[in-house]
Amino acid sequence: MLSERTIGKAFRYVVEHVYLSTTCLHLLVLSYGLLQDRFNVSVKFTDIDYMVFTDAAKAVLQGKSPYTRHTYRYTPLLAYIASINIIFKMEILSKLLFCAVNILSGKILEWLLILLDVDNETKIKGSVTLRRFLISTWLLNPFPVVIAARGSADIIPSILVLITIYFLMKAKYDSFNNKINIIISAFFFGLSVHFKLYPVIYGFPFIFFINPNYLKKDRSLFWYILNLPIKIFTTLNIDQLIFGLVSFSTIVSLISFFYYLYGWEFLYETYLYHAIRKDHRHNFSVFFYLFYLTMYSVKEVLASNFVYKALPYIASIPQMFLVALSGISLVREGECIMAIFCQTVLFVAFNKVCTSQYFLWWFILFPLALRVYLTNNIAQLDESKGIIHSASASFTPILISLGVWLITKLSWLYFAYNIEMLGQPYFLSLFHSSILFLLANISIVLVFLKKSNSSSLRVKSE
Repeated sequence: MLSERTIGKAFRYVVEHVYLSTTCLHLLVLSYGLLQDRFNVSVKFTDIDYMVFTDAAKAVLQGKSPYTRHTYRYTPLLAYIASINIIFKMEILSKLLFCAVNILSGKILEWLLILLDVDNETKIKGSVTLRRFLISTWLLNPFPVVIAARGSADIIPSILVLITIYFLMKAKYDSFNNKINIIISAFFFGLSVHFKLYPVIYGFPFIFFINPNYLKKDRSLFWYILNLPIKIFTTLNIDQLIFGLVSFSTIVSLISFFYYLYGWEFLYETYLYHAIRKDHRHNFSVFFYLFYLTMYSVKEVLASNFVYKALPYIASIPQMFLVALSGISLVREGECIMAIFCQTVLFVAFNKVCTSQYFLWWFILFPLALRVYLTNNIAQLDESKGIIHSASASFTPILISLGVWLITKLSWLYFAYNIEMLGQPYFLSLFHSSILFLLANISIVLVFLKKSNSSSLRVKSE
């Protein structure tokens, strides 16, 4: 039996050499995937979407629209990226690229954590080890590794969001290059929204982060929610205007360019389809059961066909309300990092379609949010005592919430497997698992919010 001390030493070695460790892990999973794809005919390791945008890349190289490939519902940029598979005749090449971006995102997280240490205005004993541990929660997380190795491209918009945050924070501390950093961050924000629509929810937190005095606390939160559409255009300072205009120009330019190339099909498949999408399988969302019940027998279940068509929009109401409420309320208290983390968890949990790739969107923000969470207990983290021992009490609520999250997800997967692979009628049980999984996601937000009332990572009014 291995002693606790031996395990601790091994863990510390892996953390201290986290980039080497994660590179080996990515290569190991990629190798396993190649073997499974080759020898397992029934269940392939490679994500079906990887084959979709590889086929779209072939169409692009032949001078055709990527949307000639049925079910291709992404920006043409992804097909352009995947074209390296065809050009270099290596089907695995884009997977290697996604894995490399995974690892690169860890480095950007480390730069962000350094900036957050500056924001704390104190030097923390063991902060280097702490930073390495925090980025390990991303780089050594098996979920992102497997998702990238299977060929999912969701890491691309995620790293674009990280780059946006990095240059926004650089603008805060580098007054000489303030405007340049804001322009760069705005460009990457616009690019991330073009690539995947979900980052648009960060627009308000980013705008408020740029100008800490923008939200005055003498107004109620609901006053801001009701008046925000008007206030957003009338009281912006120059930095906020630059960020908004550059972001908007980037989005509009990309949409206009690809609309010119591919027409209405581009707009519908890339953006509009996702607004009306209803998915009753492969879907963690609590709304899947409603979509399942109304899929075939619309007239028996709902008297109005109009109501049926409106279901995707009705399902989005609680999601949009909670995302707006969490974003504005937290950033109003100065918690920009915690605001976008909680927004993302709630957005994914309450989305009408929720697949495993979507969890990547908040996994990548987890190290930053965890840094906020640890702020109240940061003085207890002494490198000489070992990061596991000194931080165990602080991590306990998070570990419990993540454990519940994992158990409820596995429960969902069990019933989904019985439905998809064995043909068992477990839809109601799957629905119950979806409810429990939703509650598990909410518990993660509540645990983080309980500890987000510290002075760290706050936007300080000048």
